[in-house]
Amino acid sequence: MHHAHKRIALVGTVLATTALTFSSIGVAADSHLTGYAELDQAMAEDQPFTGTRVTMQTQWIGGEGDNFAEALSSFEEATGIDVTIAEVPSGQHETLVNVSLR
Repeated sequence: MHHAHKRIALVGTVLATTALTFSSIGVAADSHLTGYAELDQAMAEDQPFTGTRVTMQTQWIGGEGDNFAEALSSFEEATGIDVTIAEVPSGQHETLVNVSLR
């Protein structure tokens, strides 16, 4: 796996974990440190990643997707990172990831 591909996978994993954490415990932008160095850095007062754009592909439907998008809004507010969610039809995820990484 190329270095850029690993970084994309890592960013996606961090975003998903963060969003799920925010949604389950109600973390606000002014809360305490999370214990994840990169996330704590992103949530610093100066928001060093403001303006960074990330696109995340999901296959969630209905309420799952809506809840995830809502959780991401807290992440975006806390970090300044703009997250775009691209909903992918079931069964097309791997094909689209392979095409977008080339």
